[in-house]
Amino acid sequence: MKTKTKTTLGFFGAGKMAEGILAAAAVVPGFDPSQVLMAERIPERAAELEKKYGVRTTPNAADVARAARVIFLAVRPQDVAALAADVKPILTKRHLVVSIAAGKSLSTLRKALGRDVRLVRVMPNLALRAREGMCAICPAKNATPADVRKVAKILNAAGRTAVLEERHFDAVTALSGSGPAFFAFMEQAMAEGGRAPSRRADDARHRRVPPPERRRPRGVHRRRRHSRRHNRSRHGRDARIGLQVHCRRHPKGRRSPLR
Repeated sequence: MKTKTKTTLGFFGAGKMAEGILAAAAVVPGFDPSQVLMAERIPERAAELEKKYGVRTTPNAADVARAARVIFLAVRPQDVAALAADVKPILTKRHLVVSIAAGKSLSTLRKALGRDVRLVRVMPNLALRAREGMCAICPAKNATPADVRKVAKILNAAGRTAVLEERHFDAVTALSGSGPAFFAFMEQAMAEGGRAPSRRADDARHRRVPPPERRRPRGVHRRRRHSRRHNRSRHGRDARIGLQVHCRRHPKGRRSPLR
């Protein structure tokens, strides 16, 4: 694919997280969506992003590696190896690759993408799509402070960032990476639980659904409830009668239950 437009930002992959980062970059002053090139193999998805954001797309990740110098690695972790085989011969020390692939350490990425490429590992979360995200940033040894500032400038538009050591990334992945998704599932389950057949889903989400009416089936009558005084006297009378029937006189004049 031959492109005449200057490319300042590239994406390996164009999923939901990549779209969230793209939406964050769109509010950065001086951002030009026509200078973004995204690798996406599904034509429908590519057309959707082009129409919505005005970016350019290509089915070949190698085109992104040739055109862009700052690239977000946004494919699924299990697809990193196959992608690296295509782009590794193209990547050089002029490239800054920002990986959001969960579970892929900097050493693993170094072996897959080459020793010369500058690497920054990022762990975003789902709230990034609502511009309330929290992203942990860990630069490799050959990444410069300018590289970290460049990545933080893009991600800060979608929330907040923090530079952490890589040894903390497992905890970050479990807490801030996956945690909001579990709360989203819980909220969805609560909304579905509050949704009656005659109610709309948006009413359930906003907690406007009244509790369902409790009706007794036909033919089922309410049982008569006795007062505590009546129950006490009735139970006491039954106990005295039972004691007279099942007890005998003890030789010493005391009553004892029959065995």
